[in-house]
Amino acid sequence: MIRTSIIFVIINVICSSFGQGQPKTTENTVYDPNIKTILIFSANDPRQGDLSSHSKPIANRTPLILKFDEINVENANYFFAKIFHCDANWNISGLNDREFLYDFNEFNIDQYEFSSNRKIPYTHFTFQIPEVKIPGNYLLMVYKDNDPSNPSFLRRFFVYDKKISILSKTSAIGAMQSSQEHQIEFTVNYANYPIPDPLTEISVVIRQNHRWDNALTGVQPSFIHQDKSELIYRNFNLTNNFKSGNEFRFFDLTSVNYTMQNVNRITDSDMRFDAFLMRDKFRGYEAYSIINDLDGGYVIENKDYGNAHLDGEYVYTHFFLEAPKDVRDDIYVVGRLTDWKTENENKLQFVEGSDIYTCQLLLKQGIYDYQYYVPGYTQNPNIIEGNHFETKNTYEILVYFKHPVLRTDVLLGYSLFNSR
Repeated sequence: MIRTSIIFVIINVICSSFGQGQPKTTENTVYDPNIKTILIFSANDPRQGDLSSHSKPIANRTPLILKFDEINVENANYFFAKIFHCDANWNISGLNDREFLYDFNEFNIDQYEFSSNRKIPYTHFTFQIPEVKIPGNYLLMVYKDNDPSNPSFLRRFFVYDKKISILSKTSAIGAMQSSQEHQIEFTVNYANYPIPDPLTEISVVIRQNHRWDNALTGVQPSFIHQDKSELIYRNFNLTNNFKSGNEFRFFDLTSVNYTMQNVNRITDSDMRFDAFLMRDKFRGYEAYSIINDLDGGYVIENKDYGNAHLDGEYVYTHFFLEAPKDVRDDIYVVGRLTDWKTENENKLQFVEGSDIYTCQLLLKQGIYDYQYYVPGYTQNPNIIEGNHFETKNTYEILVYFKHPVLRTDVLLGYSLFNSR
């Protein structure tokens, strides 16, 4: 009995020691400027791009795969990974590692390959994200030299169960449309997972195009049917609404030998490739046009070489936007290619003596979606792109339950659907 108690104490000390070195934020963040092209996708995804929700059902044993590059290094660095469980608001929970992991919480990222004869050399890393025990939000922290206090980057992912169902009156999730907004209406049914106090124990998050930066949190039901174990979310005060936006612009950078769609020209010097995109125009007042886009994502491809992930070139990509007369605030290139961030790196600069704004991003060969975003226009940050109810957006509804034993949120309901 004494021996068992000692072992239990040792395990708890080890688990609690890993509470040290927690990241200062739980947002998707890159600290090391040499880290590029971070991808998370299902192992059975043939495109292996940044297109999905970075999630998986807990019952599905197909793992999530992490890929990333480290540029401008001669030798491969030693990278490690650690996983944190988070609550519905992305605060790191108080769970011990052993409560949500099957393995010791320090993973060596030892699968890597070197690029060959690329103008900007890089090491390409691949890592299979470990299985977790419980559904919920997770933060993956990657760091070098066995030093978790100095992370290289952070990435969110989530694992979900479907014990709670999400449905609409027509047995399919719907998006009600106004002229410039999509209103999300749905019903949460917890009959198969009885919850004593659903108003306090259930929380809902709604995402548009896999974004966390504009996710709706704290969503409240408009009606409750206790006899049917249902929560009805049909609000008429616009609290469940998203700006509908427009279809994404895109460019094809799959070749550096030929100019592909929406690329004006490519220059080749001894040290680098530069791609100059076609000049973009303000389309805030234009009529809607159908474009088959990637909902803001991108996929790594090239038509010049064999292995897109290993043989693709890094290209300095130049964006050009005709100066919009109605905008007097900072303009950013956004999408998954910038993590939806609005930072100096992707802020457009006005070119004196011209009528254009421009910026450049270092991107790996592929096909990229993007838009121009004006966060200072809080009422309509899509002022340059416009809003159209016809726009096809991807929406996700995540339903969390505050588990009384685990003392944190578990993700027991998930639905993904399109607005049309």
